Amino acid sequence: MSSNPELQTSDSKLTTLLVRERFSEYFEAYDGTTKNREATHTPFVASPSQCSTIPLFHHLCSAPRLHSGARPGHHPDRHPPAGVRAAPLGCFEVAPLGSPVAARRRICTQWRFQRCDPFVPEGGSRTTFDGVFQSRRGLLRDAKTRQGAPIFQTLLPGSQRLGLSRLSEEHRTAYQRAKTQEMKRLLLIVLIPVIAFAQQELERKSIHQLESEHHRNDPAGETAQSPAMVPLLPKTGGTQSLSKKAYGWHPYWASQSAYATYDYGALTHIAFFSYETDTATGGYLTNRQWLTTPIIAYAHSQGVKVTLTVTNFGLENNDKILGDTVKQQRMINTLISLLQSANGDGVNFDLESVRLSQRANLVAFMRRASTQIKAVLPNAEISMATPAVDWSGSWDFAQLAQICDYLIVMGYDYYYSGSSTAGPVAPLAGENYNVTKTVQTYLDAGVPSSKLLLGVPWFGFDWPVQSSERKSPATAKASSRTFAVAEQMASSYGKTFDALTKVPWFSYQSGTDWRQVWYDDTASLSAKYGLVNSRKLGGIGIWALSYDGSRQEIWNGIKAAFSTTGIEKRGDVRPVQFELYQNYPNPFNPGTAISYQLLANSFVVLKVFDVLGREVATLTEQMMPAGFHTVTWKAVNVPSGFYIYRLIAGNHVESKKMQLLK
Repeated sequence: MSSNPELQTSDSKLTTLLVRERFSEYFEAYDGTTKNREATHTPFVASPSQCSTIPLFHHLCSAPRLHSGARPGHHPDRHPPAGVRAAPLGCFEVAPLGSPVAARRRICTQWRFQRCDPFVPEGGSRTTFDGVFQSRRGLLRDAKTRQGAPIFQTLLPGSQRLGLSRLSEEHRTAYQRAKTQEMKRLLLIVLIPVIAFAQQELERKSIHQLESEHHRNDPAGETAQSPAMVPLLPKTGGTQSLSKKAYGWHPYWASQSAYATYDYGALTHIAFFSYETDTATGGYLTNRQWLTTPIIAYAHSQGVKVTLTVTNFGLENNDKILGDTVKQQRMINTLISLLQSANGDGVNFDLESVRLSQRANLVAFMRRASTQIKAVLPNAEISMATPAVDWSGSWDFAQLAQICDYLIVMGYDYYYSGSSTAGPVAPLAGENYNVTKTVQTYLDAGVPSSKLLLGVPWFGFDWPVQSSERKSPATAKASSRTFAVAEQMASSYGKTFDALTKVPWFSYQSGTDWRQVWYDDTASLSAKYGLVNSRKLGGIGIWALSYDGSRQEIWNGIKAAFSTTGIEKRGDVRPVQFELYQNYPNPFNPGTAISYQLLANSFVVLKVFDVLGREVATLTEQMMPAGFHTVTWKAVNVPSGFYIYRLIAGNHVESKKMQLLK
């Protein structure tokens, strides 16, 4: 119960009015029946209420003065108070824009109180207030409109608002004194979870930062041996015939000769990773031997540009640079010198975790850097690595796109090493946030499609989990796995193509413990390239080069999607290989889904056999177009046991095992 003595009156009229007047005083209210509700925010149905901890709802939920049936320890979310008609709804929600549903902070009564008091006569007319409240100060801003964003939503008790004139002088005085004090408490309670959540998301470490920290003490691979010992020819010649940019980050921890194995026919740019910022001066702690690496001359010989990536990770580190123009100038001067000395082609800025208070400073810095670098090196290209979700509203995408030659959105880390469950690193669809929504957010913000590059993952995460079930809860942080490693593991354990999110995953056991891997393969990457083509984006970014492990199929996917000589120009992209996926669920009862991809139009035969080789079911026997397909088998008239499903498509034959448990 509130400790404020001004609120200990037994008069329910004062309490009811306090609730209504507090909201109207501090928020702009829009009645759903009479006003334009363009800013509505869909409520999220959450767990039982916490109303006993919230002063505003304390009066409605648990104060004895409101009903005679209240008692200490009474929980109105489970037991509606005596004398009060209740419906299991009413809520008070606070959700930062851009937050995943699971992270929304929600405070609710779980009951819509409709008290029978003199202000709302029994059987009388009632106007239910279903309002949308907006912060007058716009503490959180919508990425599209930059206007005050809807961060509060509630269903309050019925009846129309009543004026102070209906109360006695004593009650008016008590109300006026109590309103400010109690509202301050309410705002603190409401805003602290919002601020805490936003801070948590801002400080989430991306794969760029995690792997940089992990390899911090590694030597730069290229300088570990003489350039004369490096193979002189790449795997494929560097004659570019791509309709889009293909921009790959080359991490300094890659193997000594990794750059010579890249398929330069599938690249237009390489970003050398990285110039690590000295936040004390604006200079660098290390540039990972940018001045001596052979990759620049080698890539140039193949017709590929090389830029230098500047990294600065963390809120405080970015405050130190973005808030200090002297350090900024030192950085700009140093970058110009490094580009001139090594014959570099530009700069990619990777500044991660930026506060809202630095929004304008970020734009000003990028304008200053771009202007000065291009004044000395007119052909230099300036780009930025930008977030998939702008949790804090720190990024003015439209302004940054005007300044930069292109923005490379890091279209991954939707599920990351610290996620509470395993899940898709880069879901194309499904989930509350996905790659498709991210791209649309940028376009809606005013970023020209030709200046937007979609960063795609050549990696995945391997979580320790509770069980083999899809998106099982994680028991600890995940470890990253390169595309090459994940594919090798999948060949041993089998993989399932997730129809909802359009990415593969698999579970496996390590000793007695379950683990689950989500990553991108050639099929899921092809689907993302289709999005790039359909939205007419400028191209792709790749994190990270060398993660292919010399597997040519991942390079072939880029050329198949963006070649100007060998593919139809259309939104969809043909797969680059034949593949049969592990069924899901497995074990199953009674139905399971089997997915496969075809490189070309083929006559397909998909059948199920028992372990003795007897045919059990024919799932497909017809001509099928190139692409991705899923068929469901409902095993209703067969016994439990192991079964084999076999796919024949042209000259390709592949079989996998599944288990039916009844």
